[in-house]
Amino acid sequence: MFVLFRVLRKSIPLVAKQRLTWILILVICIIAYGTLGFHFIEGQPWTVSFYWTFVTIGTVGYGDYSPETTLGMFFTISLIVLGIGTFALAVESLVNLIFKKQQMKIMGLINVERSKHIVICGWTESTVECIKEIGKSGEIFVLDEDEQVRKNALKTGANFVHGDPTRIKDLEKANVKGAQAVIVDMDSDSKTIHCILSIRKLDQDVRVIAEAQRYENIEQIKLAGASQVISPNVISGRLMYKSIDDGYEAMFVQDVLAEHKSRELREVKISPESQFNGLSLLEADIHERTGVVVVGVGRDGELTIDPPRSYTLETGDVVLGIGKAEEFEKLENTKVT
Repeated sequence: MFVLFRVLRKSIPLVAKQRLTWILILVICIIAYGTLGFHFIEGQPWTVSFYWTFVTIGTVGYGDYSPETTLGMFFTISLIVLGIGTFALAVESLVNLIFKKQQMKIMGLINVERSKHIVICGWTESTVECIKEIGKSGEIFVLDEDEQVRKNALKTGANFVHGDPTRIKDLEKANVKGAQAVIVDMDSDSKTIHCILSIRKLDQDVRVIAEAQRYENIEQIKLAGASQVISPNVISGRLMYKSIDDGYEAMFVQDVLAEHKSRELREVKISPESQFNGLSLLEADIHERTGVVVVGVGRDGELTIDPPRSYTLETGDVVLGIGKAEEFEKLENTKVT
């Protein structure tokens, strides 16, 4: 199956390109045939012969020309037949080309040309939820070579790129260099590390988020080049432990991360124009002004949970808060006047 994908990826665009080239050559030959015929058979000037050729091929029939000789009549008939036949062939080829390109996209055989997209390498149980959360905020391309993964990806509305996420050539197909972020979501930590190392050979700066299947492999995955490592097993285990008593801690975490809740956990970056830039949390009084409850501030890759009221906000700081959508809009759009 893998060999078949490689053959199709190379052969289909080549065949389509060759066919269009031959049709273009055929059109030029028919135009030349008509122009020469009208010039030598009907004795018309070159410009008039060229014009009559297009009128005849297009079956427009303005009424300003009719053959004056018997040979001219038969020649005109042959030109009409050739012209209509070529037009039908061109339309058929164009439709086939569009259809084949769409089929290639569905099969994951087209190289990604866009940028600022999100690449997901591999597929696990958490991938579907990840795609749902990304939603319409970015175009997603799933890179994998499994047929079932292709079907699953298309069902979620994501694009599919056929290839091995650990191979540099296939990562180039997904345009990892131009991606906003790469999510490595593979079923084994060894594959995850291999994939990240390949990504870092292509791009040292792209943000890479990886899932760790085992807690003891988190540091190794970070050393391979992951910007951030998530361990669902560790998180779910701790949530279950927190649920042994009343379970409010686990309930809190699930609620702020759940869909369709009135309040959610979200990040807001402090811009240079923000009214809160340069103010301490006490002076900013974000909760009073916007309604957002500040639970942490990120700076230079470090997160300060429950920062002191004396903490001064700077440009580029990321405020982590809990609030409603409209409250976060206030926080984002509060500018210096």
